[in-house]
Amino acid sequence: MILSGDLANHFIDKITSYSKFNINIMNEQGIIIAASIEKKRIGSFHEIAYHMIQEHTPIVRTEPGNHHYLGTKYGVNVLLQYGHEVIGVVGMTGLPSEVESLISMVKLALETMVEYESQHDFMQQRKDQQLRFMNNLLFSENEEDLSSLPTQADSLGYSERLYRIPILISFQPGENSALFTDFLHSSQSASKQDIILTPAENEILVYKSLPQELDRMLENYQYIIGDLLNPLLKYVREHDIQCKCYIGSIHKNFHDYRHGYRHCCWMRFFYRNSQKNSFYFYNCIEDYLTYQIPLTELENIFSMFLEKLPDEQKEHLTFLIPALDSHGYNLNKAAKELYIHKNTVVFQLNKLREYLSMDPVQNAQDRKLLYYLTYYLNRLQ
Repeated sequence: MILSGDLANHFIDKITSYSKFNINIMNEQGIIIAASIEKKRIGSFHEIAYHMIQEHTPIVRTEPGNHHYLGTKYGVNVLLQYGHEVIGVVGMTGLPSEVESLISMVKLALETMVEYESQHDFMQQRKDQQLRFMNNLLFSENEEDLSSLPTQADSLGYSERLYRIPILISFQPGENSALFTDFLHSSQSASKQDIILTPAENEILVYKSLPQELDRMLENYQYIIGDLLNPLLKYVREHDIQCKCYIGSIHKNFHDYRHGYRHCCWMRFFYRNSQKNSFYFYNCIEDYLTYQIPLTELENIFSMFLEKLPDEQKEHLTFLIPALDSHGYNLNKAAKELYIHKNTVVFQLNKLREYLSMDPVQNAQDRKLLYYLTYYLNRLQ
């Protein structure tokens, strides 16, 4: 730890409003780097401070008429430390009997300020490291950046030997993201190996570390995620905050983490009109793979269907079929999700038979075909 001139002078500026004593601060080489009164002494050598630092002498009292050391006056000088490291000396001019108690307080205040600044610098440095790590992890296409990911992660304390699953938490603008992060840290299932990032102002991205045993991981990962999110979800429910969670694909190699994040972003886009609050990528595989089909190919397949369907019926399909599909074509559950009566669902299905001669309730092939047709209609919106 180096005692900087900027910090020393900032401290002197603060302390002079409370004390009219002459105070000097010397660095680890015995050079005066800050002075409360005799500014001309800044940059000069202080022999007592130099010997104190070399010999680790805690305090030196110099009486009037006995201050023959180079660059010194009578008074009290005390050693400054950060932990076990000597970082400098602070001195106060005056009769030792009068200034010793004051210089002890100044020493304590200055060491506290140094410790605070050091912690602040450490946190800022870690924040900068984490920002570089996030940008390289999620966005960089530079091979050098990608190859440095394990080293960057190691410096932040993250192991690459663990499987992690991304959780993208999206909430309404203006909410306190730091508070949301605190909830994640306080969760019973939180781990120091969880990587928490903020890719956007109203988003938190968590790469949740999972058990190394593959069978346990696949069996329990949804429960682990539920335990992690419970405190946060309880808070948003109690405060009526809009919040959605997108759980992506599991990866181990840092180079592949961006794929899991992109899967989360895809769900956020694809299910943007959904009333659900949580989405698991492994439950959305069919939608995702379908999304990879070029729109022009879907147009070649379904152009005839669009000609036969009135616009009103197309709009009904975009809501009705996904609800039926998600509930295994249980009419009651689909109606409940859509906040309509079961008879309305039956009426719409009868209209479908009228226009397309299709019965998805009884015919699995019709059900599959309607799934892709509805998907195409949603892509056109």
